[in-house]
Amino acid sequence: MKLLLIVSMVQFIAMFRENHNYFKYFTMVHIIDLIPSALTAALKEAKKIVIFTGAGASADSGIPTFRDALNSHWSKLNPYDLASPEGWEKDKELVWAWYEGRRGDVMKAQPNKEHLGIAQLELDTRYSVSVITQNVDDLHERAGSRSVLHLHGSLFSPMCEKCGKSFKFPESPPVNTPKLMPPNCQVCDHAIRPGVVWFGEALPQDVFETAEKLALKSDLFLCVGTSGVVTPAALLPLAAKNSGAFVVEINPNPSDIKADLHWEVSASEGISRILEFVISLRK
Repeated sequence: MKLLLIVSMVQFIAMFRENHNYFKYFTMVHIIDLIPSALTAALKEAKKIVIFTGAGASADSGIPTFRDALNSHWSKLNPYDLASPEGWEKDKELVWAWYEGRRGDVMKAQPNKEHLGIAQLELDTRYSVSVITQNVDDLHERAGSRSVLHLHGSLFSPMCEKCGKSFKFPESPPVNTPKLMPPNCQVCDHAIRPGVVWFGEALPQDVFETAEKLALKSDLFLCVGTSGVVTPAALLPLAAKNSGAFVVEINPNPSDIKADLHWEVSASEGISRILEFVISLRK
C-alpha cells in the first residue's frame, strides 16, 4: 500500500511539472501574440528605457487635454489668454482660476493602468527606466514613479512671477470659480503664477538637457499617448532614434513621430501588455 502511494505521488509530481511547463509555454506564446515581435525583441535586449508620455497617457484617468478642457464657460475664451505671459498680465484672476480648476480635476482623478504599469516597470532590475512627460498632472508620481521629468512644468509647482520662489499650496482643495485672486509671494510680495510652461516661454533648460541626455543614451524609447507635434519636446524621439535607440509609438491614432514601430493601442493597453511580457521574462 505504501509503495503504491509513493508511486502515485511520483506520477502526480511528474504530471504537475509537465503541465506546469506547458502552462508557462502557453502563457508566453499568448503574451507574445499580443505584442509586436519587434517590440518583444527590443524588450529582451534593452537595458535603458525611456518612456515619453503625453496627454493620451492621462486620458484614461479622465484628464482632458488643454483644448478639450475648454468647455462650459471657458469655451468662449481664447486659449492664448489662458496660457501666455500676455494673458496672465491681462487678467491674473481669470488665469489663476482656470489653473486651479484644472488642478482640482486632477486631484479627483486616479492613476490608470498606464501610470501604474510604468511604475512597476521602474522596479524591474533588468532595466534602467526613465520617465519624461509633457503632462502637467501628478499621476505618474501618485502611481509610484520615483523620478519624473516634467518638460512643461506642473500644476502642483506654482512659483513667484518675479523672483521664482516656489509656493506650497494649502491642503484644502482648490476653489472652482470663474475668478480667483492668486496668492502673493512671501519673499517679494508679487503674485504667484502657475508652474507650467506657457506659449512663448522656453522649457526649463536643466530639465530639457537632462531629458535629451536620457534620450541619447536609451536603447528603447517608448512614445506613449503623444502627438509629437509640440517642439522642442517632439525632437526627443528623433534624437533617440539617431543615437541607435529603437523608437516605438504607442497611440491608437498614429502621429508623424519618426518611430521604428507604430503600435495602434491605447496607452493603458500598451503598457499593460508590455508589463505582462516583462513579468513573463522573470519566470
